[in-house]
Amino acid sequence: MAIGTGILLFAVGAILRFAVYYSVRGVAIGTVGIILMLVGAVGVIIGLMLRSPWAQRSRTSHRVVDEVGGAPTAVREETIEHETPPAVGRY
Repeated sequence: MAIGTGILLFAVGAILRFAVYYSVRGVAIGTVGIILMLVGAVGVIIGLMLRSPWAQRSRTSHRVVDEVGGAPTAVREETIEHETPPAVGRY
């Protein structure tokens, strides 16, 4: 989603910068286009970083209750780090 939104923002910014010759008092349309292109490029970069293989790590945390004779004696948090396999059909 971030990659598609970034491309859309970049395209809208390019249209505003290079193809729109309309002027509005107090607003520089070309500058708005440049800002949208920069935000779109940053969005694409962040989207690509999130899809990279090193970002496929996840952390699972769950609560463990130790019981003796049916009564809880201790509660502790356990955290497990593991690699998530790539989702099928995601690409």
